[in-house]
Amino acid sequence: MGQEIWIMIVGMAMVTCIPRVLPFFIISGEEMHPALKEWLRLLPIVIFASMIAPPLLTGDGQVAVTEHLREIGVVLTGAVVAYFTRKIPLSLGAAVIALFLINFLS
Repeated sequence: MGQEIWIMIVGMAMVTCIPRVLPFFIISGEEMHPALKEWLRLLPIVIFASMIAPPLLTGDGQVAVTEHLREIGVVLTGAVVAYFTRKIPLSLGAAVIALFLINFLS
């Protein structure tokens, strides 16, 4: 590999690493406000929901719930288990089992 490639790889690594590491060093010694701590705790759930919901609920700009009943059932199963257990592996496992049962029974 040429030197330009290695410079590009190191540059891309720095660009992706700095925004992740810098906030850690900035707030590492300070106590966060409880509301901010709760907001940060819920952020991964919101991001996941924003990625999952649009393809399930919209098709060609219209609400298409009836076209995706299987997928909605799987998502709701995972969401209910996640709500009560607060554990990602259990909610993913429940969603996989729900997907298997829905496909097997229909």
